[in-house]
Amino acid sequence: MEVVDNQAEVHRIPKAQIREKAPQKTSLMPENFREILTVEEFHHLLAFLLTLK
Repeated sequence: MEVVDNQAEVHRIPKAQIREKAPQKTSLMPENFREILTVEEFHHLLAFLLTLK
């Protein structure tokens, strides 16, 4: 399994080492993403998220 931390680093963890998976209560999306992303970047992000359905 691969997970990405809040510094955008990918960590590979063998499935055999995973004891439990649980959803996080907080998002990795920065609270000020409106100031960080351009409108075009936001549209790209939204398009990507829609592919995850």
